[in-house]
This record gives sequence, structure tokens and C-alpha cells, in this order.
Amino acid sequence: RKVLVEDFTGHKCGNCPDAAEALKQLESLYGEKIVAMGVHAGFFAEPNSGGLFTYDFRTTAGTELDQFFGNSNAGLPNGLINRKFYDTNPIVNYADWASKVNEIVNVPADAWITMTPDYNATTRGLSLDVNTKILNGMSDSLHLVVYLTEDSIVRPQADYSLPSPNQYIPEYVHRHVFRGSMNGTWGTPLTVGSSFT
Repeated sequence: RKVLVEDFTGHKCGNCPDAAEALKQLESLYGEKIVAMGVHAGFFAEPNSGGLFTYDFRTTAGTELDQFFGNSNAGLPNGLINRKFYDTNPIVNYADWASKVNEIVNVPADAWITMTPDYNATTRGLSLDVNTKILNGMSDSLHLVVYLTEDSIVRPQADYSLPSPNQYIPEYVHRHVFRGSMNGTWGTPLTVGSSFT
């Protein structure tokens, strides 16, 4: 089983490096079982017109996800774990990510997904062949969505753990940055109200 951890963040969020560190620890513990994605959204992701934070990490799909789930309104940093709801709320504080991941990481997978990419360097076009196999019976409405992330973008990041007045890291390495979707924010519907076996 893979566990998707969506870290809702912003380069002007001074507590967000703590969440990035929590995600790094999960990756160290579980390796490739963790699929990490840093979604820059909301007020703390807005770029400034001048100064340090002029880079715009935001995406249309990331903004749509943030508006749907309400992450930035809940106060960053926080995230989603496999978009699972806990007591009617999918938003999980980063301090609780480890316990929530631990609850599901060893549960047998419901589906197998393989992806075969084809990149054309001349046109800079990317196509992807995706195959799925259902392993456990399911009656959910399923969508297949393919998100793109970019790793190791070096840009400034606010960090409240540093002494005033310079509470920022000028060459912070932003990991797993959400860049967009190949097939829309919510993906391609595979079924609506059908059963899979």
C-alpha cells in the first residue's frame, strides 16, 4: 500500500518547515510506501511583488484542492492522509501524520497501479500509460488522477524557529512541490456507483 500525504504549505508560513520535517521522517521510516506532495495554497503561498517571496508556487489545481478541503482556512501547516476522513474532517495536523499513516500503511492494498511514462525531449511532451487491477472488491465511485510534482526547488522559506528579525531561510530546498494534474484536479471517473471485483 502507498500512503498519499498532501502537505498544504506556503513559503511565507514560518511553521511549515516543521511539517516538511515530519514528512521527511515519514519517508525515512516507510520509504517508497509514502507518496509526498507539497501543495502551496492560500495566503501563505501568495507571492510578494518584491523582496524575498516573489516566486509563485501556486497552481490552479492546488487552489481548487485547498478550496474544497479548506486546508488554508484551517491554518497551515496541515495535510491530508489518503484523503481519509477522521471524525468528518479530512484535515490532519502535521503532528498527527505519523499516527494516521501508521494506522493504514500496512493494510493490504485495494488496487494495483502501474504507470509507463513516455517523454519526448524535442516537444517536451509527456504521455503516460496507466493500468489498474482491482485486488479487493469495492463499491466506491473511483477516479484516476495523475498529479505532477517537482523536487528540490531552491527558494526562500519563512522559518519562525530562527531568531528575529531574519526568520527565513534564503536557500530552502522545497520538496515534492505540486505542479499540476495531467487529467484535471479530480481526474478521470472510472465508475459511478458500480462495483469492482
